[in-house]
Amino acid sequence: MIISIILNIIITIGKLLLLLLLLLLLLLLLLLLLLLLLLLLLLLLLLLLLLLLLLLLLLLLLLLLLLLLLLLLLLLLLLLLLLLLLLLLLLLLLLLLLLLLLLLLLLLLLLLLLLLLLLLLLLLLLLLLLLLQQQQQQQLLLLLLLLLLLLLLLLLLLLVLLLLLLLLLLVVVVVVQM
Repeated sequence: MIISIILNIIITIGKLLLLLLLLLLLLLLLLLLLLLLLLLLLLLLLLLLLLLLLLLLLLLLLLLLLLLLLLLLLLLLLLLLLLLLLLLLLLLLLLLLLLLLLLLLLLLLLLLLLLLLLLLLLLLLLLLLLLLQQQQQQQLLLLLLLLLLLLLLLLLLLLVLLLLLLLLLLVVVVVVQM
């Protein structure tokens, strides 16, 4: 009887110890599962962070490319503007040269006019001297009238030429201002 009671006590103690061991094993397994779940969550967070970093890097690259394209476009626009300015300056220089040439032509025409007037005056003086020496008053008057008419005609021609040149100058100035 005593032996059976002792055996029963030992068996119950063994069962209790086995239950405790099983409970400890279950607790360990639960802890391991929790640790694994935490590791999985950490890995997922790391993956998300890496994906976000990749997206940010891609966005930065796209922004840099857009900035480069904008800079290239600005440089092209600046080059085009510089070329246009150079062309405008060349056109202005050409127009100024044309104006100078026209002014030189006007000066030459004025000089020719003065020379012609001087020659006509000399001719008149010579004719007057000749007619005074011959003392023919009627012929003198006729010649004077003829010479005056010639002078008037020449003056009119020269004035017409000068007016034409002035009109040309005005046209050129208007074109330059446009």
